[in-house]
Amino acid sequence: FQKSYFENKPPDLVEGHDPCRTLATINDLPFELLLIIFNFSFWSLFVDQQYDPLDYINPESETIWPTWSDVQSLDLFPYAFAYVCRKWDNVMRTTPLFWTRIVIFIDEKLSVRQAKAHLELSGNFALDLTVTRRNREALRDNPAEEYTIAKGVLETISPHIPRCRKIAFNLAHTSSLPRLTTDFHHPALLLDVLSLNATASSGLGGLTGSRHFILHTSFPMLTYLDIDGHNFVDTFRHAPEWFSNLNRNADGDEEYATLCIRKYKPDVGDNPQGRFFIFDAFEAFHGITDFELDGVDFAYTARTTAEMDMISVTEGLDCDEIKLSDLSAQLTAILVSKITTQNLHIIDSPLHDITVLPECDKLSLGGINFPLTALDLRFLLASWRGTDLSLLGCTIDDTVLEMMGTPRAGQVLELNAPCLEQLLLSECSGFSEEAVKSLREARQIFSRIDPGKISSLTLLHLSARNGTTSCVPTLCSGHVSSSSFDEKLSVRQAKAHLELSGNFAINLTVTRRSRDAFVDDPAEEHTITKSIMQTIAPHIPRCCTISFDLAHTSSLPRLTTDFHHRALLLNGLSLNAAATNGLGGLNGSTKFKLATIFPQVSYLDIDGHNFVDIFRHEPDWFTYFTLNGLEIQEQSMLYIRNYKPDAGENPQGRFFVFDAFEVFDYFGDLGLHNVDFDYTARSTSEMNAISNTDIYLDDFKLSDLSAQLTAVLVSNIRAQHLSIINCPLRDVTVFQECIDLSLGNINFPRTALDLRFLLSSWRGTDLSLFDCTIDDTVLEMMGSPRLGPELELNAPRLEHLLLCHCSGVSEEAVVSLREAREAFNRNDVEKYFNVVVRAPVIS
Repeated sequence: FQKSYFENKPPDLVEGHDPCRTLATINDLPFELLLIIFNFSFWSLFVDQQYDPLDYINPESETIWPTWSDVQSLDLFPYAFAYVCRKWDNVMRTTPLFWTRIVIFIDEKLSVRQAKAHLELSGNFALDLTVTRRNREALRDNPAEEYTIAKGVLETISPHIPRCRKIAFNLAHTSSLPRLTTDFHHPALLLDVLSLNATASSGLGGLTGSRHFILHTSFPMLTYLDIDGHNFVDTFRHAPEWFSNLNRNADGDEEYATLCIRKYKPDVGDNPQGRFFIFDAFEAFHGITDFELDGVDFAYTARTTAEMDMISVTEGLDCDEIKLSDLSAQLTAILVSKITTQNLHIIDSPLHDITVLPECDKLSLGGINFPLTALDLRFLLASWRGTDLSLLGCTIDDTVLEMMGTPRAGQVLELNAPCLEQLLLSECSGFSEEAVKSLREARQIFSRIDPGKISSLTLLHLSARNGTTSCVPTLCSGHVSSSSFDEKLSVRQAKAHLELSGNFAINLTVTRRSRDAFVDDPAEEHTITKSIMQTIAPHIPRCCTISFDLAHTSSLPRLTTDFHHRALLLNGLSLNAAATNGLGGLNGSTKFKLATIFPQVSYLDIDGHNFVDIFRHEPDWFTYFTLNGLEIQEQSMLYIRNYKPDAGENPQGRFFVFDAFEVFDYFGDLGLHNVDFDYTARSTSEMNAISNTDIYLDDFKLSDLSAQLTAVLVSNIRAQHLSIINCPLRDVTVFQECIDLSLGNINFPRTALDLRFLLSSWRGTDLSLFDCTIDDTVLEMMGSPRLGPELELNAPRLEHLLLCHCSGVSEEAVVSLREAREAFNRNDVEKYFNVVVRAPVIS
């Protein structure tokens, strides 16, 4: 383009100083603008400790690098930015937070040389540190060289261990790993994750030669330990009580803890009497929440009277999740007989010595080839009472599936695996599609005969292996059917795609590819949606979720008339549109369908017109959403979006929000978005409705509401978690007793008097401000006493403050706020708490 452009220009312009020839590049951006761009990239990568995105961050949980990040990736932050050019590198070096994830590749000389400089760039911030290899084959045949390099790396990182939150070594040989008992000379008070692993088992590591054992108090925050078997055995023999602290926090309270032990083979010259006996370690495993053994060769046969006594008195291991990988058949059987767990995974480990499965809800078997007769599996599953079975990468034949659909030996009305509800076949080969259909039909028949004893197979997932002709076709796997109805091809193909999914459960989405499609043509949208509804209607009985996301509410299905089929599997229903223009309805029917068509729905997200229409026809219909199939109360969610009264609606026929409070009380979570419900009492009965409201929710979200409606709802509904987004607060007089309060896209007055008034009596602990325009007086108010009592701050119980993408506040005000509240904390420890301020963007 540039060449043709200049060849066609007049000669005088080409040879002159044509400004068009000066092309701007990203290097022409000023330093400050580049830094802002890098800041946005940095914060977009973060999650909180619950692995929620930053936009939904939990103020109680510190932001961390996501654990699933691929450190091998060439676009890994900060290295991908810093290696572009010298200018970018200089910009990156100005911000220590950018360098809080350090990755050292021991097979790259440049990476090892730069490690010290990168560590210094991180300042005093907490670190995530990874030592690994770029090439998986590197140093595999040269353990001596790997040991030398790893020793130098450990010397470089040792002074920084006190500020590490995560330390991970992933090398070629266990002999090159740090030794847990000797090589950590600095207390790691922040360390939460420690991983010391290698591909090959080559004996115990140790990089300093020290014989001094470091006390377990060096790791008070450690809750995730993933180490090689040699390190585990060495630590256990020195101080077995060390592992009991894994599930204890700094205050001694129990916490979630994970222990993974990988790769262990006894030394060739190891004294048989000095081998490691697995039952000796069971005491160390107690208190662990998740437990994993991978490729370890621990002794399991008693050779002395003491060891025989140890087996007889050893209590079973009770964990939430246990994973056994690459173990011998005998060790697998011994462990399975001694464990109790909710989730059991057995991967690449023979099953032929197992006589009975533990009482686990979920069972996963991977990399296992079953015999053609499947007698071993029939024997194991006959008495298994779990609900979820996953077969991953297994070679099975039709007899395995036939066995799951036939009665137990000696029984007439009890199937093998009688409680089985979900079966996942992923990357499996050797079975036919006919066997899958027969299994579902057989279990449904038995379920109808005796539903109290046998669970039907309500959901069967198939993930077919490519190139395996005996598998179910890939089109049936993960079958999520969707239609972008602004694309004619998508609409035409919808029927064919639905037929390809067979009789399996499906997730159905009807939406638009372009957000601007049909914005100015509601009539055409209605016509197309009506046709789509006719196509999908016969398949509604097997839908797990149904979602409509259109341009106009008038094009949506009408809940009271348009669903003619019972949706027994439906768990989530969403009917929404960008613009509100009245009640939808696609078939013109006025016959109301009974509420029992949705017995399993626990998530309902609908437009306001649909809500009002249902409420006026059958308000009791909503009670079914809080009861499961056994009519047991369950947590459920209701979201109502986009409602405006029709222009010609009779004022006496308007929708009065307090009438719906009885419905709201059925739900655990409630959200209202852009709804114009009436809130002013116009009769004695409506006044009584207001006075009798008393609702308590778990989660209450308000967005895009009027100031008056916001105030009415906030004053009459109590919730543990309250979120107010893009709603004026000027009419709100008090925040009810909520623990968490989130305010988004709100511009506070310069004096902050309104917010001072609201927060002075608020007794919650967590306050989050998102995309708000505030000034320093808001923070000064949070650090100053309430009007009246001298020693009580505004928001007296505030523990966590999150400022996310807020503008108008200075860094000095943040520091002053922290200091002010800490001063009050010293005055009265029982009453005042520190404030944690996290501000991704502080202007």
